[in-house]
Amino acid sequence: MLIPLGTDRPLKRPTLVNHALIGVCVVVYALELILQRFNPGAFDSFMHAVTLSPGSSGVWTYFTYAFVHDPAGFMHILGNMLFLWVFGANVEDRFGRLGYLAFFLVASVAAGLLHAVFDGNPVIGASGGIAGVTGAYLVLFPKTHIRTLLFFFIIGIFNIPATWFIGFAIARDLFTQGLGLSDGVATLAHIGGYAFGIGLSIVLLATRRLDREPWDLFTIWKQAARRRQFKEASHATDSQIGKTLDAVEKDTPPDPLFIQRGAVLSLISQNQLEKAADEYQKLVDQITSIPDATEKQFSLLTLPRDAHIQLANHLMANGFHKQAAHAYERFLAVFPSDSQASSFWLMLGLLRTRYLNEPALALKHIDKARDMGLDDQHEELARILAGELSNAEA
Repeated sequence: MLIPLGTDRPLKRPTLVNHALIGVCVVVYALELILQRFNPGAFDSFMHAVTLSPGSSGVWTYFTYAFVHDPAGFMHILGNMLFLWVFGANVEDRFGRLGYLAFFLVASVAAGLLHAVFDGNPVIGASGGIAGVTGAYLVLFPKTHIRTLLFFFIIGIFNIPATWFIGFAIARDLFTQGLGLSDGVATLAHIGGYAFGIGLSIVLLATRRLDREPWDLFTIWKQAARRRQFKEASHATDSQIGKTLDAVEKDTPPDPLFIQRGAVLSLISQNQLEKAADEYQKLVDQITSIPDATEKQFSLLTLPRDAHIQLANHLMANGFHKQAAHAYERFLAVFPSDSQASSFWLMLGLLRTRYLNEPALALKHIDKARDMGLDDQHEELARILAGELSNAEA
């Protein structure tokens, strides 16, 4: 048995909606116990009105069933509320309070619909909506760890990767449903919630309705795809260098600029960033020294996306401020809508504020970064830099 106790993802603001949802479920459960004990007739009427009974209940029950739990099964509501407590706060933090409330309600409806279509039994409980929350958590925070109380051959508290914890829960429900072993548990509602939470979160990230983070599942997929493209580009470069060398053997003049760029890429792929930076600077010097350099020649200064970021960040980290600014500018000229574009505009603002003494350009870069949107930490840096520029003018 795996019991979640918490996560290692810090919150940016206090949790309100998730606590309110838990509170509503607990109050309704208490009401059920009171009615069952003192007015069984009213209890039966209440349960009939709020239970989702496919084909015979009102539309409102697709919402109300999620806030009702079996009064004879205390562990049902305890387990549900624990999962909602652990996973809901972070999802609310990302979706915003109203967005999270809407998400939970619609996830409950989606879970109830799948259950209603393929299972005719009445259903109650927040499990479907909570499955939507954990599905969203899997997409938004796959690199986090869940502090877990483990009851198996050993008993102890362990930090388990979120992908393993939630992936195991999804696999268990799929396995249970596939073998017909649900035994009164609405596993189809769970599966519907997972599918909704995962699918909607990916769509929101893909369409940028939800701000991306470096470690959400969508960004990880994109980075993996870019790494593949970089490897393919490196292989293509190596092949082209080979062809160029063959041309040399045939007395065909090689393109020294292309060979130089290939050397830079090769060094980056070997993680020899210092040598790569030296070779890149040689490439810059060669191209800028050409009196009538073409755009095609200047395009050689832009490397594949991941390689260019590695190089620019290395230059910045090692104090080559002018070269770093040039590298960031080249990147932004070719990848203006990249997920890290706003951060790089801010980096240019920092370089021109503190190191290159170019306040007018610095302010433009900071404003550009803010227009594109910054997280709280970068927004604070932008505010500090703008203040430094204002003081310098005074």
